[in-house]
Amino acid sequence: TFENLNVAVLGLAFKAGTDDLREAPSLDNVHLLLESGANIYAYDPVATENFKIKYPAGKFDRGSIQYVGSPNVALDGADICFIFTEWENIKDISPELFKQKMQIPLVYDGRNLYDLKQMQDAGVEYYCIGRK
Repeated sequence: TFENLNVAVLGLAFKAGTDDLREAPSLDNVHLLLESGANIYAYDPVATENFKIKYPAGKFDRGSIQYVGSPNVALDGADICFIFTEWENIKDISPELFKQKMQIPLVYDGRNLYDLKQMQDAGVEYYCIGRK
């Protein structure tokens, strides 16, 4: 379970450049994380206000959600990171930063933003969703 784990969620919008949440993978996944007891630190440069309509900051189910102003803050002490939107400032995060900022450098990337070998070389356990 995700009980009491600190979870960084990077990107809430369906796609970069928009605040559109229709069919955004973050919606279902955040719901599951909250039900499982995760403490979510969510970042999105544009879609946060729309996301707050469905999930205002605070306690939900067994977990909680807080909105932060940068990916760096979301990653601080995180046990796991999920990437749902391919924003440029998320793409620009170096593999070494994941290793440095996170308690446990474990990243699930739904947008395949990073090179698998570079992440492994930096000591990050990295799973790209949908990549062959």
